[in-house]
Amino acid sequence: MPVQYRSYLLRLWHTRVEGKRKWRISLQDSETGRTKKFANLDELVNCLKHDMNNIPASDFAEGQRQ
Repeated sequence: MPVQYRSYLLRLWHTRVEGKRKWRISLQDSETGRTKKFANLDELVNCLKHDMNNIPASDFAEGQRQ
């Protein structure tokens, strides 16, 4: 059966860069275990958009595309 969803583990934590507190982000694909790290929210959102736009239409069952 084709994959009809994506599942991730999202981790957020603080770091200090040049004395300023910044958020760091990682996203782990639950299927592959691959982890991607991001310096900011924009990078995370762009990655998710890329992943969503690259799921082949044939992976969706008829009537379940939204």
